[in-house]
Amino acid sequence: MSKRIRSISMDESLWENVNLLFKKVPIGFLELVIKNGCKYLSLFGAKLIGETEDFIQFWENTRALKRNKLVYLELMDCQVTGNGDYGVCLESILDSCHSLQKLSLGRMSDNDILLLNPSIFYRICLQNGKSLKVLNLPNCKGIDVKSLKMIVDYCKNLIEVDFPSTELSEDSINFVCENFSIDTENLCFRGQNFYHEDNFERLISRCTKLKTLELNYTKSWKKQAKYFTGYISEYLKDSLETIYMPPKDYISVTEFETIMFDLR
Repeated sequence: MSKRIRSISMDESLWENVNLLFKKVPIGFLELVIKNGCKYLSLFGAKLIGETEDFIQFWENTRALKRNKLVYLELMDCQVTGNGDYGVCLESILDSCHSLQKLSLGRMSDNDILLLNPSIFYRICLQNGKSLKVLNLPNCKGIDVKSLKMIVDYCKNLIEVDFPSTELSEDSINFVCENFSIDTENLCFRGQNFYHEDNFERLISRCTKLKTLELNYTKSWKKQAKYFTGYISEYLKDSLETIYMPPKDYISVTEFETIMFDLR
């Protein structure tokens, strides 16, 4: 490789924003992207490919990097094909992340799940807690009270959190409703079970800055609809801009009165 081509390939401005949406990505190229100072990286639906030794080399080199420059990381529906292990790749990528502002993990389909272990939450919260503002975890499993406590304790600047179809336990829902940041602006609880209507009141009375709230497919909706709408009207009338909830998938605040009427 000529010195000119090498110098161009090492120019960080060319690597700052990399979109590999639905691409087949050699694991060695992903290493190059990260090492060359990428800040905005999308691997949405990407397939990471390589031989066993390639993934081992990726793991070793990314760990040795210590600190990358990523601030936006999209890993939704990212998969590993062949001889790699997605869990190991995920930990390897996160291992050198210390300044993420937005992180998306998980799966789009409710028929597919991503299991998160404590070491992943350690990397997310302890390494990126001060900078993280948006955390999306659709169809992720393994989210318990301990991991939620890490989010609450270390991610003080979160304004958007998505927990759709994560099947949070009753204890986990209780913890979220009693401890989540009062500065949260966007929340998604699609497919969750609030178990008791007073949980929802505690959440809404805390997070009075909410702009977007997603409650579609909430399991206890029919039984608790009047409670939900009443609390929303009482606590969020000055902040809420968008609501996703049955019986209509989407409503604006100006349509909220109609929903209230329909539920009487």
